[in-house]
Amino acid sequence: TRKESSAASDVYKRQEYDLHLTACPADRLLAAAKAAAELLGINAAEALNRCRQLPLILGERVDARERDRIEARFADTCLPLQRTTHVPLAWQMGRP
Repeated sequence: TRKESSAASDVYKRQEYDLHLTACPADRLLAAAKAAAELLGINAAEALNRCRQLPLILGERVDARERDRIEARFADTCLPLQRTTHVPLAWQMGRP
């Protein structure tokens, strides 16, 4: 029904995502560090250090738009990100 599809749409809109870089071969380290520095707003040395000490958290509880932005930035590095999807339960829908 229309009400059910609206509820399903609301659940999708409220999904949140965690994104982690969990593996980075040595030959992709500089590309990963550059992308991480830009995304996280940190300097290159700090980003390089974090990329050497995986996993690296790139986003926690971000919305779909931010998830897409992070994934697009890392697509250029050819490094896959681990994505965890958080879906609100029906009884949590009324909570902020």
